[in-house]
Amino acid sequence: MKKSALSIFLMFLLIFTVVPLASAASTSDVSVQITGQGTLSFSGNLIGGNPGVYGPEGIFKVTNSSGQVVFSEYRASSTSPGYFSFKVSNLPNDTYTITGKAETPHTSISFYQPSF
Repeated sequence: MKKSALSIFLMFLLIFTVVPLASAASTSDVSVQITGQGTLSFSGNLIGGNPGVYGPEGIFKVTNSSGQVVFSEYRASSTSPGYFSFKVSNLPNDTYTITGKAETPHTSISFYQPSF
C-alpha cells in the first residue's frame, strides 16, 4: 500500500513539474532593437512546429519608438528550420523594435543581425 501511494505521489509530482515547463517552452516572442534610417533588413529562422503535421509559423512586426507598427507580415514554412527575410524601405531615423511571435506550438524564432 505504501509503495503504490508513493508511486502515485511521484507521478503527480512529475506531472505538475513537467506541464509548466512544456507550456513555457511553447510561447516564443523574440524582440530585437536597432537604430537607423533607410531600408531595414532582417532575417532569421522559424524552428519547430510539428513535423509531418504542420510547419513553424510566425508573425513579424516592426514598431517605431512611438509604438506605431510600420511593418507586419505573417510567415509559414513547411520545413524546419524555415528561413525568412524581410526589407522595410524608407524608414526615418528612429529606434525600431523587430518582434517575432510564434503562431504554432513548439515553434521558436531566431533572428540574424538586422541592418540598415
